[in-house]
Amino acid sequence: MRVFRLLALCVLAVVVLLAPSSVQAQEWYTGATYDVSIPAGDLKEFIEDVSWLGVSLTFRKQVDRNMTAGLLFGWQVFSERTDRTVQLERGAVSGTQDRWVNSFPIMLNAHYYLGERGSIRPYLGVNAGGLIVLRRYAIGIIVIDDDTWEWGVTPEIGAVVPLNRETALLLQGKFTYSFTGEDLAGSDMKLAYYGISVGFAWQQY
Repeated sequence: MRVFRLLALCVLAVVVLLAPSSVQAQEWYTGATYDVSIPAGDLKEFIEDVSWLGVSLTFRKQVDRNMTAGLLFGWQVFSERTDRTVQLERGAVSGTQDRWVNSFPIMLNAHYYLGERGSIRPYLGVNAGGLIVLRRYAIGIIVIDDDTWEWGVTPEIGAVVPLNRETALLLQGKFTYSFTGEDLAGSDMKLAYYGISVGFAWQQY
């Protein structure tokens, strides 16, 4: 229930961000990217494989000449089949195992841009908020599921490359880290992964 309340608050935030404002600050854009992610930290100990299944959607609204504020939504799927030994609460288990982690970031963001309008604009940004994290561990007939809401942050560096007056190429490098972590298969896992993203941004006026 708590997750649904948080989702409702995020939808409300989108409406507020995209509502009409002053002439000086009504420019905004929607960006969609394909994301490749590399596990790090506790996540890498659970799943080593690179994730090739990820998408993100960002809404950013201009607050002054070089800054935007907005929201980030994402979905990243990590999975692996392995026979590595895992330590459970009642002892070590080995054998063929399937492991999955689904990460759904829902975050507020702010970005600062260099360069001039109409040119390539490098930027620095930070996304902060929550992540819905779905984990599954399966070995034989044993299946362990864990669904949690975690708080985290995603610093970001990237560039907006104009293609025409309303469309731009979006290039990003990100690092996602959760401050909280829940127990799964006997381990307290804090989510962490690097991301490389490419996509498009549609500018609105």
